[in-house]
Amino acid sequence: MLWVPNEGGCQFAACVRSRRSPPLPYPAELVDGINALPSGVLAPARTSTVLVVEDDPLLRDLYRQALTAARYRTLAVTDGLTALALIDEQMPDVLVLDLALPRVSGWDVYRDLRSRPETRTLPIIIVSGNDPRDIANQDFVWVFSKPVDPETLIRAVDRASGVSTS
Repeated sequence: MLWVPNEGGCQFAACVRSRRSPPLPYPAELVDGINALPSGVLAPARTSTVLVVEDDPLLRDLYRQALTAARYRTLAVTDGLTALALIDEQMPDVLVLDLALPRVSGWDVYRDLRSRPETRTLPIIIVSGNDPRDIANQDFVWVFSKPVDPETLIRAVDRASGVSTS
């Protein structure tokens, strides 16, 4: 995957592989899905900020790049403690949260945010490697198993942030 920044801050994605390329750490169709984003020449700019909290560097970059390509302002951190500190400094419009995180778990981040009046209604999208049966009885609105397809994630963020996708 090759990401080429231009002067305007937009990025162009191209998947470059040869017969000697190492296997991708995630399915090729998942990574190649970014190539179609945004559809058309350029997606309209979105004003929402998305915070991605993911300790896997490949998935964190995949989600961050896909959301940035979809023209979201995207922040990304590796652990729950940093996420809570960042949320206190600048509230995101949508949170993409892994549940198994170092320092402070995603479960604890979720409980903390739901216990505070100022973050109680923050849309949280769960992207987890946990068994779906373990999290089925929670009050999560959006739950995806890892790795989630970038287009699916963008559609969920669009719905969570109130962006019309029609």
